Amino acid sequence: GCFNQLLLRKNFATWRRAIQIQFNLSRIEEWSVRLRAFGVGGGLPDRPPTPFRCFEPVLQAAKLLQVAKSSVADPQLVREVCPALRLSQIRKALGAYHPDRRSDDGPVSPALLHALDRLIEKQSE
Repeated sequence: GCFNQLLLRKNFATWRRAIQIQFNLSRIEEWSVRLRAFGVGGGLPDRPPTPFRCFEPVLQAAKLLQVAKSSVADPQLVREVCPALRLSQIRKALGAYHPDRRSDDGPVSPALLHALDRLIEKQSE
């Protein structure tokens, strides 16, 4: 649900919102570690609990929205930033992105979007 909201709500697919999402998720992870240190929540103290892994796609999408998109033209580079996301999810996130006034980045390069489209088509064949 969180990942879908990130993609569907125009005001979420910005650099500024991605920074905020990444910060909030890191705070949740810190709280979870502290709770487990006190014996709440179970699991091993040195590993995040299983439920936190469900946020991995959201965290990777947030990282993707922070990459300088106007200068990236290689889809393989983008895939390295978010290995847990499918190509179609990466394409959707980059298609939804729009620069806000706080980021120095411009819009996503059309060449990158076309390269992702070609990779998605190849994958579906």
